Amino acid sequence: LVVSSPARQAGGIVDVLLRSDFEVEIAAALPADLARLDLHRWAAIVLHVRTTDLALEATIAALRRAAPVLAVVVYGVERAECRSRVPSTSGAQAFVTDRDMSAGQVPRIMRDAIARARCQAAESAPARLARDVLAAIADGVLSADRLGRVTYLNAVAATLTGWALDDAVGRRVEEVLVIIDERTRLRVPDLLGRAMREDRRVEPQPGAVLLNRHGHEYFVDQVAAPIRDGGGHVVGAVGTFRDVGKQRMAARHLAHRAQHDVLTDLPNRALLAERANNAIVLARRHGRMVALLYVDLDGFKCINDTYGHWVGDQLLVSTAQRMVDGVRASDTVSRQGGDEFVILLSEVDCVEDAVGSARKLLANLAPAHRLGRRHLSSSASIGISVYPAHGTTFAALLSQADAAMYAAKRAGGNTFRLADEGRHTMYLARTEAHDE
Repeated sequence: LVVSSPARQAGGIVDVLLRSDFEVEIAAALPADLARLDLHRWAAIVLHVRTTDLALEATIAALRRAAPVLAVVVYGVERAECRSRVPSTSGAQAFVTDRDMSAGQVPRIMRDAIARARCQAAESAPARLARDVLAAIADGVLSADRLGRVTYLNAVAATLTGWALDDAVGRRVEEVLVIIDERTRLRVPDLLGRAMREDRRVEPQPGAVLLNRHGHEYFVDQVAAPIRDGGGHVVGAVGTFRDVGKQRMAARHLAHRAQHDVLTDLPNRALLAERANNAIVLARRHGRMVALLYVDLDGFKCINDTYGHWVGDQLLVSTAQRMVDGVRASDTVSRQGGDEFVILLSEVDCVEDAVGSARKLLANLAPAHRLGRRHLSSSASIGISVYPAHGTTFAALLSQADAAMYAAKRAGGNTFRLADEGRHTMYLARTEAHDE
């Protein structure tokens, strides 16, 4: 059966088939319900690519379901035209072009297509099931022969690698499946080849990135295993790989949430403690100092009670941003809870550096905050502790800075105090005399 509209488009192939002793019928279209046709009357059906209102890919799929033994052949002027309209995975048994007719190849192509359709229809049920499963699963599947040449890849693998099945078959696995290490950006050795050499299931280290033929990158989990024949000899390998980009993003988001304050997105107590302990280790090794600034906003409860929690939350967010803007990238601003913040100065040469940071912080917090239609002012009380003078552990430094902050509160707020109150008084006297 030759399907072509208008019919004259298929005149050439009809003539060739008739001269080759094929019985030919011509139809302008196929009914929407293929059950109305006795498809088993024909050994093959030829679809012209330019047939009006014919959805080729959907039609081929419907024909394959309705009559698996029927050979489906696509006819066009050029092979490129056929492939542009009908993908290689559509289920068509063959393509026929005008060049094939000129070369006298049409009878052979038709007979091969009919034989191929009958062989495929005669496949065992388990084989058909395996083929359908490979086509439907969400993982990419790629197989190779003993020489490392691609023999198969399913639709997901084609999408991830950027290689169509017809283009990939026969190429080296290393050309089609390019995997690099996320951290080093170096190429990861071919996993399928390793599975064949070691005759066992193998998995790469985490952080595998698949480089798509078109330049796209996918984070993937990959597994490869050898394929054995009936005698147990390795004849190839199969690899599966899954795009885990969304899972990685979700995991990173959860990890971030576990270490950061929900309102301000600042590091929380746990992350501050980790960074402070690391800073103390480095300071001890290199003979440096580390400082903690314990910051508590003055009068925050009154603002919260007067204007409501929304305004209070916005004030905390604005304050947090000013603190971050006022320190170095190597320092850490963290929120302890409520209106309390702790700043880790990871590298200071002397106490004066910490005091200078506290002065700068008070100046940054002085201007009024614009919160919606309101302009609110807020100051802070700051307590300072320095490693190793005020403690050699994070817990000790935090306790000393907290106590110094309360000393600043008792002094009226909008000021700072060192953990050693006496030394702080002497320091103030010395700096005030210097200013005069």
